[in-house]
Amino acid sequence: MALRPISFFTVAVRSGVRQALDSEHVLAARARGLSRTQALARHVVPHGLLPLWTMVGVWFAGLLGGSVIVEVIFAIPGMGRLIFDAITDADIPVAQGGVVVVVTCAVLVTGIIDLIHKLSDPNVRIGVRHG
Repeated sequence: MALRPISFFTVAVRSGVRQALDSEHVLAARARGLSRTQALARHVVPHGLLPLWTMVGVWFAGLLGGSVIVEVIFAIPGMGRLIFDAITDADIPVAQGGVVVVVTCAVLVTGIIDLIHKLSDPNVRIGVRHG
């Protein structure tokens, strides 16, 4: 299930790092006297990984949905299999509970990725805009 997204992640990281390397703030950091390694660690890597974090969040939500299919096809016990069995047996409370757990996990991962974005790039603003 992870083989296909790895290629997308690789392209996203490569693109993000290239864009960060070409940005003016990296050039300014080098002009201030930072070594190439310091500029890479402080400026290129955090900005280059931002697209990766976004893609991981989206991929995680898809992974939760895809796990149902994999667990049913290969008879693997898990949350996806539990939800599938509950739906086929018309066990509504178990199905609802399973969906609530899966959605809660997806929301938590999305929130954590938003915090990672905030820590990686101080220009990212988290919150509701008024006005």
